[in-house]
Amino acid sequence: TRAGALRGLSELGIEVDPERNAGSKSEPTVISPEGARVTVLVVPTNEELEIARQSAALVQA
Repeated sequence: TRAGALRGLSELGIEVDPERNAGSKSEPTVISPEGARVTVLVVPTNEELEIARQSAALVQA
């Protein structure tokens, strides 16, 4: 999914290293190849928790 989202952006220097991109990430991780013009990071999030917090804040408002 990450590689697919960035496909076609190599002209801008945005590339993904398949080995670095493999698997899930529990910490921020560089997935661009060594020496790439643009550093591509995976930053894990907990989107479900954020949605729950914002929903609770809306209901309590």
